[in-house]
Amino acid sequence: MRVRATQTGYYNHRRCKPGLEFELLDVYTKDKDGEPIVIKAAAQFSEKWMKKVDVKVRRKEETKKIEKPETAAQKGAREKREKGAAEAKAAAEVAAATNAAAEAFADAEAKAAAEAAGSGTGDEDVL
Repeated sequence: MRVRATQTGYYNHRRCKPGLEFELLDVYTKDKDGEPIVIKAAAQFSEKWMKKVDVKVRRKEETKKIEKPETAAQKGAREKREKGAAEAKAAAEVAAATNAAAEAFADAEAKAAAEAAGSGTGDEDVL
């Protein structure tokens, strides 16, 4: 049985703080005569500080999530990745601009060569 602590309580020799989700399990032990007994999970449930959790319809906002702070090494690695990505993007933009300029220059040369070859009478080279 999955439960959530609504206030501080104790289960399985551990302190459970509010918001903590945990599983109530059947306990297998022996009585004073040595006979095996089972304490069912439902018998361990306490309405005073536990609330049943429907695993299928659990809401994320009710689940307490612990976020770890970012360490200096993790921050440095993240900044390095971001900087590398920005540099790669800038290099790609420069390459695209250079390629476009080279194509425009080649087109202009081809156009000039076509005009020179097609419009000449042959007398321009003679002095």
